[in-house]
Amino acid sequence: MKLQPTEGSVPTYIKYSGSLTRVFKEHCSKFHINQQEQGLFAPHNYYRESLLMNDLSPLVWARSCLVSRHSATIKTFTTLKQGSLGENLLFTEQQIERSKYQFYLVSQWDTDLVKLLKNELLYARLSYFNWDGQSLSLFELFLPEAHRILNQQKVLTKLYQSV
Repeated sequence: MKLQPTEGSVPTYIKYSGSLTRVFKEHCSKFHINQQEQGLFAPHNYYRESLLMNDLSPLVWARSCLVSRHSATIKTFTTLKQGSLGENLLFTEQQIERSKYQFYLVSQWDTDLVKLLKNELLYARLSYFNWDGQSLSLFELFLPEAHRILNQQKVLTKLYQSV
């Protein structure tokens, strides 16, 4: 995967700062989260990779990295399994600060994993969360099915109100 930073025009939905899980649950009939991988890569550094799905269609591939010594946070993060990172950790804490997004155009994606049409662009975003001496980075790759769902007028109207 090759990432090209973009400051230019990105779809409105990619600027949304709320819970994507909440949006997908509202607009997808068979939304679920598949945890792909999870582990510890250095002391106090945990990672998780997951796919947000609508039935068998992948919506968003996400990789989160947590740096924490706080046992309750670590337990929540490492026991998420198919649960939502946002609903169980990030949007439950009042003091969490989210950085400004960094946006990317994605190329050289493995087409065996995602079937792309010639004119489809993939976008990704990276953000950082900080609270109580803890930090978490979150990289989200928006796949074509997410674009189709989030680009619907009824979804865009709701997202515009919060961007």
